Amino acid sequence: MIRRDNDPTVGNMTEVDWTDPQVSTLLAATDTVRLDNRGTHAAEAVQLRSSGGSGPERPALLVGEAAGRVLRVLYDQALPAGHVVALKRDRGGAIGTAWEMCSVISCRAGARAQDTARAIHVIELQAQPLRPPHLG
Repeated sequence: MIRRDNDPTVGNMTEVDWTDPQVSTLLAATDTVRLDNRGTHAAEAVQLRSSGGSGPERPALLVGEAAGRVLRVLYDQALPAGHVVALKRDRGGAIGTAWEMCSVISCRAGARAQDTARAIHVIELQAQPLRPPHLG
C-alpha cells in the first residue's frame, strides 16, 4: 500500500469524539453483540471422561481444532481451567477409537440461544502429544 500525504484519513484514524451522539448510538447498538466463532470444523461426536480419565464417559461435541493441538468442545457442564480430562474420538479405519489426555485451557457458557437453553459450555482443551505404543 502506498501512503499518500493528501489522504484525509491519514493522521486521524484514531481520533474519536466519544461524546458524539452517533458514536453513542453505535456503541449502544453493538453492546450486546457477542462473537462465538467456532470455525469451520465439522462437528464430531466424542466422549469426555473427567477426573483425569477415571470418571464415567459423557457425550461431548468437538467443534474446533486449532494449531498447537487446541480442541474446542461443547459440553453440558463447566470444567475448571487446569482440570485434566480424557477425550475419546473415533479415528476411523484401522486406527479405531483413541483416547487423548487434555488439560482445560478455558471454559465459558455458550452464547448461542440453543446453548443457553441446554446449559452448554464451550471448553478449550490442550491435547497432550500422542505417544506411540511401546514396541518391544
